[in-house]
Amino acid sequence: MSSVSITIIILGLIATAIFVAGFYRGLRQSITERDNVASQEAGYDASDRWPSVIFAVVASAAIITLIGFYPAAIYFGPFLVVLTAAANGVAFFLDKGTSAR
Repeated sequence: MSSVSITIIILGLIATAIFVAGFYRGLRQSITERDNVASQEAGYDASDRWPSVIFAVVASAAIITLIGFYPAAIYFGPFLVVLTAAANGVAFFLDKGTSAR
């Protein structure tokens, strides 16, 4: 197995652990808050998510384009997926629900 494949597997395992821990925290928080009227009435402002969305679209398009010119760029895709999974896990920890500690 190549060193790039081993690196992707190791980073993937780390990102999986981060995501699972974050998801578990988010699940516990959701169960705790499901009956909380204040959390149900709180509005959700998605405008602060635009930089992340723009980054994901531009990075994906750039990687797809690079693969056509530089075949080794095929490895950038898995790195982007691992980064996305880790970022989703971290987002669960950064969420400040109404009863977050």
